[in-house]
Amino acid sequence: MLELTWIPSAIRAASWIYLALALLTLWFAWWKPSTMLRKAFWFGLTLALVGVLPLKVLYEIKQSEEQALRERQEAKAELAPGAALLKKRCQSAGEKIYRTVDKVDGVVWLKWRERGAPNNGDQYKLDDPYGRECDGESCIYRLMRVTEG
Repeated sequence: MLELTWIPSAIRAASWIYLALALLTLWFAWWKPSTMLRKAFWFGLTLALVGVLPLKVLYEIKQSEEQALRERQEAKAELAPGAALLKKRCQSAGEKIYRTVDKVDGVVWLKWRERGAPNNGDQYKLDDPYGRECDGESCIYRLMRVTEG
């Protein structure tokens, strides 16, 4: 795993320190009390605190991760029909030439651009806001010009 910060190393160090402290407290709980009943009580209590409770926390974390995995799988299954439809439409997308025409003599310009008719910021006006640089025959000359060769 790629580690980009010092945090994973610090967590590993803290886990070793925790383990050392747990073993030290278990040893102390067994060594310090004078009677066997007290030794068993303190050893069991220490074992519960340093062993069972962290295991419970780890179990809860694992359960939440499994729940998140189930939710991701459900979301993926829910999105699968849309992904299939997108893939199908992407396969049929692109430029299509329905028919080609031979022996064409000319081009008919169906909609002329008018010079001096600004859009005035009306985004819903049905015109070409980007076509103000030419009008009439100058647009045709620009279309027919040779750029290379």
